[in-house]
Amino acid sequence: MTPRSATQKIEPASGTDYVARVHELGPVILEAADQIEAEQALPPALLSQLHEAGLFKTLLPKAYGGAELTPMEQHDIMIAVAQYDGSLAWCLGQLNGCSLASALLEPSAVEEIWGQPEGCLGWGVGRGQAKRVDGGYSVSGKWLFSSGGRHSTWLGAQYVTVVDDD
Repeated sequence: MTPRSATQKIEPASGTDYVARVHELGPVILEAADQIEAEQALPPALLSQLHEAGLFKTLLPKAYGGAELTPMEQHDIMIAVAQYDGSLAWCLGQLNGCSLASALLEPSAVEEIWGQPEGCLGWGVGRGQAKRVDGGYSVSGKWLFSSGGRHSTWLGAQYVTVVDDD
């Protein structure tokens, strides 16, 4: 296998050139940069355009409506996004990384989380407890942050201990 040079373009395995999509959105991202910084959130119009471009589901398996890109393709997308806004690249990278949890979930849960056009999952570091209640669990705790959490339709909770009310 020959190593890839830093300037060598790889053809997208998915048939969709997501890097080109990023560059099409580049002027919109740059225009929103001051607002993103001031509000620490993406403007709704930009958020919608990013979803329409499929940039929140690049690592999600095709079976669930994602692009199922390779790590190198994902890398190239993140480099392209970072040229316009580093914090946006970070959040996109984190939310796409969270979609890898789909491999650990029942298909019905994956459909519920990512089945909507703007469905995505974010999670952050913290600790919590889950108590059994009718129909599921009641979760409480404290989590420090979730990169991209403001733009997630679902938030995951790490380090949750299931406790009984005994």
